[in-house]
Amino acid sequence: MVRDWLAMGRVANLPTVVSNVMLGCGLGIYARSWEVEVWRLVVPCVVGCLLYLGGCLLNDWWDRKWDSEKKPNRPLPSGRVSGGSVLVSSAICLLGGMAVSAYLSSSAFFVAVGIAVLISVYTAIHKKTAWGVLPMGLCRGFLYLLGFLSQVRTSDESDELGVNQQSVLVDEMIQTMDAVSVMVQATQVAPLVIGMLCFVAGLSLFARAETECIVPRANVVCGIGLMALVIFTHSVNWMRHLPVWNLISLIPFVGVLVWGILRTRKDVGERVSWLLATIALVDFVVALPLGIALWQEGFVWGVKEGLVFPTVSIFAFGLALVLQRVAPAT
Repeated sequence: MVRDWLAMGRVANLPTVVSNVMLGCGLGIYARSWEVEVWRLVVPCVVGCLLYLGGCLLNDWWDRKWDSEKKPNRPLPSGRVSGGSVLVSSAICLLGGMAVSAYLSSSAFFVAVGIAVLISVYTAIHKKTAWGVLPMGLCRGFLYLLGFLSQVRTSDESDELGVNQQSVLVDEMIQTMDAVSVMVQATQVAPLVIGMLCFVAGLSLFARAETECIVPRANVVCGIGLMALVIFTHSVNWMRHLPVWNLISLIPFVGVLVWGILRTRKDVGERVSWLLATIALVDFVVALPLGIALWQEGFVWGVKEGLVFPTVSIFAFGLALVLQRVAPAT
């Protein structure tokens, strides 16, 4: 029973969710020059995990009839888990994730709501059209934005800004200017969102052939091309400033990606799971130069804490592989 729930929740992929959100948090800290608050790192990761779990459970509940024909051994069609309990658990996770995000900031809340909407869209269309990969990829990409906006201190934190005695008009002007500033800075995350969308789209071309012995050549070519795009999207902001560290950060991702793709010739299902874990190494492409920059510019707690971001990415990759032995990632 426990293993069934772990499988339905795709818990093996949760470390990569944390990696995505943490990278967004690091970018938000770097962009806004804020001192790190631990709770502002932990809470958005909790939000991301809740939304991911809710989405996976909703997906299994929605596909229960299709699974009863194609994959009758899965927890829902086999009767080992009731559909009602899965639907209720999904709602609790999704609503809980949105509720907790409101504690961070209004902008983080809107992103969480957007992710929940995209999850619903993907769930409804993914069996009908290949375009379902777009909302799925955006769900992953928006985790960066969730982490980024979770670091925002808006002007409604009036005690910090000292505007308690100012007029409502002045306060509204400050909030408007602050919101515009945040949105401008948030555009820094746009290349990462696009890159993750392409990576997930490329990965889906391999995943769609998971039940086949061999991945079609067209899927291989297009999949490699899309996944390789993250080398550009995740390097564009760092190659100019920290080229050496950016090149070093590419080595694990490129090596594991090539090895994983080559292995799909022997075991498609296992290598798709491996490529899912590689999402954390996609984050590492940015996390290492980001961590060095945070360390050098003193934006974090003290000496070496900026390196927590690349460390999380590497650890998430390893933990994802370990958890795949407990429950499948797909």
